[in-house]
Amino acid sequence: MARRKPTKIGPYRLIREIGRGGMGTVYEAEHERVKSHVAVKVLHPEYAKDPQIVARFRQEPMAANLTRHPGITHVMESDVLPDGTPYLVMEFLDGQSLRHRLRKARGGLPQLAVIRFARQIADALAAAHAKKIIHRDIKPENIMLVRDDAVPGGERAKVLDFGIAVVAEDASLSISQSNTQIKTSPFASLLGTATYMAPEQCLESGRAVVDDKTDVYGLGILLYESLCGQAPFVAPEMVSVMHKHISEPPTPLSLLRADVHPDVEALVLRMLGKSGSERPTMREVSMQLQSLELTESELSSGLSMPPPQALYRRSRLWPVLLVPVALGLAAGLYLYGPGHSNTVTWRIDSSPPGAEIVNAKGQVLGTTPFRSGPKRDVGKVPVTVRLTGYLPESVTLDYERDTQQLVRLRPRSGSAP
Repeated sequence: MARRKPTKIGPYRLIREIGRGGMGTVYEAEHERVKSHVAVKVLHPEYAKDPQIVARFRQEPMAANLTRHPGITHVMESDVLPDGTPYLVMEFLDGQSLRHRLRKARGGLPQLAVIRFARQIADALAAAHAKKIIHRDIKPENIMLVRDDAVPGGERAKVLDFGIAVVAEDASLSISQSNTQIKTSPFASLLGTATYMAPEQCLESGRAVVDDKTDVYGLGILLYESLCGQAPFVAPEMVSVMHKHISEPPTPLSLLRADVHPDVEALVLRMLGKSGSERPTMREVSMQLQSLELTESELSSGLSMPPPQALYRRSRLWPVLLVPVALGLAAGLYLYGPGHSNTVTWRIDSSPPGAEIVNAKGQVLGTTPFRSGPKRDVGKVPVTVRLTGYLPESVTLDYERDTQQLVRLRPRSGSAP
């Protein structure tokens, strides 16, 4: 016999179902007396008899509320139904998930919006990490975008679902514990989502530890997908996706989105380091995104048009200004010909990233992803792309035209990729 949908839980009248996930169902509800709107999350009845799952479900309010951060959804109450099924009462968020926003955008979101959302998420998670709380399931479905006029852009990203978070003394949970659950339990979604799992979550038992850098990796995947519309590692089978997390480098973002800021791309690559020691802390991520947000905001505001009154006042100067402008354009065409700029663009990406770009004198010009914009001239510059453990590769940079190269480095004999 099918279970009837509840219409009331405690003092809350259920209005409608607004979400259904691996652990439970979420309803919009209203308190009968004070008329406040809340969200009520009820554990699926078939899971209510599993002590481990019930313990995880009841842990969520503690994990969410210990941080007390505006970017983390507040849980107000935790109780059980007459049949013993636990439920949570949370703040109601009137907005849309990041997943919904990405589906509508398809090719990725505006870069400034992505930087803002990611900075807000990083700030919230850094606060959680300070309390020894690790989320372990950062993905677009667990990020809600709500209106907030107090933040730049008018929207705030809120982190949801601390149902599989690791808290306090449990913060050094061994992968051996997690993998046992993955292999023996049908509730694999409780332990993370393959597309967003860090390498240490994918490794065999006992070989790694889940810590705060696990969330950094998950946010790196989310950033990557939000910028270009696709996750870096995709495959039909979950095991294949997990293998890619462990062993394959991501495709450089700039090959999928030409206008990505080099510093954004470099940060995402660091966040996607295969080892936690290669990744920045969440607080470092937040600080760098804050700096990038200021830079992108200044660029955006610099492109805005002046008010009509200013245009009118300046219109009387146009005849005077047009003469030197016309002379400058003529000189530019004379020197460089039609369709030419006075600089060229050099772009070198490598797989794996982080390789040094070295000129003939042995000077290190930078590391991949490498970007430069020298003045247009004649001649070419041979450089070497080198990375410890890999065979060096040669690339020629041309002063007369743009150069874009993706170098796939080959491991040295006896070296692991």
